[in-house]
Parts: sequence; C-alpha cells; structure tokens
Amino acid sequence: MIDPKEIEQELDRLESLGIIEKVEEPMEWVNLMVPVEKKDGGVRLCTDPVYLNKAMKRPHYPIPTFEDAIADLSGAKYFSKLDATSGY
Repeated sequence: MIDPKEIEQELDRLESLGIIEKVEEPMEWVNLMVPVEKKDGGVRLCTDPVYLNKAMKRPHYPIPTFEDAIADLSGAKYFSKLDATSGY
C-alpha cells in the first residue's frame, strides 16, 4: 500500500515542475488518479485522460486543396519526387 504522504509529495513535485496545476473550483471534467508503486519504491500517478482529450482544443492543420498546392508551386525552379510506399 502506498503512503498518502508519498502521493502528496509526488503531486507537489509535479506542480512545482509546472506539469500539473492545482484547482480549487469545480471543473467540467475530472480524471481519476491511480497511484502505482514503481520498482524503485517511488510513486507513479496514472490517469485515464479520455475525457481530458475530448476537452482539449487542438490546432487544426487543414490539407491544402489541389488548386492551392499548384498555386504555391508556380514559379518554382526545383521539384522532388518521393516514393512514400513504405513511409510511416
């Protein structure tokens, strides 16, 4: 069993590094935390961020249209051909 003081210390450490931020008011979403003992005796705080992922606002990078791509290439002097058959 993990000592609650160790969990508090790990939360304080993560907060001091700016990885997490303490909130006092109610939030729209909450992630459950499961503390797991590491092999070295430390504490790992595990969460399931499925609800957090849904709440995040991510930047969108739309794929340019064919017409936009052709317009960007007009006046270009060099072209490359790549074989992406086995690309990852």
